[in-house]
Amino acid sequence: MNAIKIAVLLSILIASTLLIPGARAGIATSTVDQNGTKIGFNSNNGSASKIGTFDFNFPNGLGGLDFIEARIRLSVQLPPEAIGDLAPQIVFAKLGETNLDQALITGDAIRTDIRISYNLFPSGLGIVEKQTDFVNLTNAQNLALSAILASDPSSRLDAWLVSDTLTAITVPAFGEYVDLSGPFPIVVITRYDSTLDLKFVPEPSTSIAFTGLSLWLLRGARSWKRNRNLKFSNSKG
Repeated sequence: MNAIKIAVLLSILIASTLLIPGARAGIATSTVDQNGTKIGFNSNNGSASKIGTFDFNFPNGLGGLDFIEARIRLSVQLPPEAIGDLAPQIVFAKLGETNLDQALITGDAIRTDIRISYNLFPSGLGIVEKQTDFVNLTNAQNLALSAILASDPSSRLDAWLVSDTLTAITVPAFGEYVDLSGPFPIVVITRYDSTLDLKFVPEPSTSIAFTGLSLWLLRGARSWKRNRNLKFSNSKG
């Protein structure tokens, strides 16, 4: 086996070491019971409803990961005017933060571009379950999200649904309805849950380092081959 083939095999081995173990690229998912807490927001001109505390597992830690997209599924009650720029946003915050106005200033919370709109299917005046598509995270949001997750030993964060101007927003913990299917009416209690998905990839520096190392190995292999051929020619002469 010549040196160039050895270098290629070493490159593949290094790639598998850097990129495969521990699902270094993929989606982290957490499903929790909804919290139901509601507080004032934006000097009480709006409101914030706590969706829940999500916990994630990153076997190799957060180092070297970039969060590029996020999506959420939740049960929510919204007013009809909660559309477009008035649709409430998802906010990620450090564990236990209750003053979101201050946390957004200090960096202990970060707004995302994920909006939960009244006309996001399905729509209705009651409590409905909605799921967004994956929404891009900016570099600033990625850095803030990484810092929030790193602040907790179990990689947990609080997710809130916030509106600067609307107060008639509810992310309930429980719901109830009357079941009339039997001989007697029965009140049925429903526990709502929510799922948060975070899509991540290795930081560009990881790929750059791998590419540089591969090129170095290939250059070294070619140089070794040239030197070997030169020595062989000299020995024959």
